[in-house]
Amino acid sequence: MKRLIFTILFSSLSAFVFGQSILLTPNAFNNTVSGPNVDIHLTKYSSTEGAYIITRNAGGSSTSPSATANNCSMLFLGARGYNGTGFNTSSSAAIIMKSSQEWTSTAFGTKISFETTTNNTVSRTARMTIDHNGNVGIGTTSPDAKLEVAGTYAVSGKTTFTGTQHNYNLGGKSVIHVNGGASLLTGIAGGSDGMIVHIYVGINTDLTIADQSTSSLAANRIVTGHSGDMTILSGGGATLIYDGDVSSWRVIGWKP
Repeated sequence: MKRLIFTILFSSLSAFVFGQSILLTPNAFNNTVSGPNVDIHLTKYSSTEGAYIITRNAGGSSTSPSATANNCSMLFLGARGYNGTGFNTSSSAAIIMKSSQEWTSTAFGTKISFETTTNNTVSRTARMTIDHNGNVGIGTTSPDAKLEVAGTYAVSGKTTFTGTQHNYNLGGKSVIHVNGGASLLTGIAGGSDGMIVHIYVGINTDLTIADQSTSSLAANRIVTGHSGDMTILSGGGATLIYDGDVSSWRVIGWKP
């Protein structure tokens, strides 16, 4: 298997494509052009799609190709900088499209790796992987769920309220901060099946979550699962999930 590294830097280059393709199959290609205005522009005239950039990979040779091997880099987009004495010989950031199995006429498995280099180090590390089955892994290259995070994570974007709230509008946020005195929540607007909301209660605050209160619309009500209203004191919190089967929120975890 040959690795083809394309370094194509043309000063003020524009390729205007009118329904045709340009096919390059070199043994090696390394054309470096330097300057302050080095860009590649691809223009395609079509009412339905833009220009394609397509690479192909096979084992063996051009006269006797063999099937693409498992875990083979089929497309490598890399970035290299100047370190003060010369340009790096390896890429410090990369997007790599790889095969995820040995290819056959009925098996074309692929995955994508996103890689960066930590400040004050020199080695590139895979940060995020999209596996062949669509699972996304952050901090892991073999995710077992639609989203798997190996390490700490934070949910940003919170909304804050105080007092009594009926049909509360999240405003696109997924975290609710309740802050200030005695507060009441009877419902949350805009729920969709599987949506998760986290609630945490601030200092000198207590929150009552009403159980299936008619003060909110039926589709916005909350099922506490505690045979009545539940109260969360300062420093506590709750996690809610929207159950599309019954069109209401359910409390699935809480700290009073």
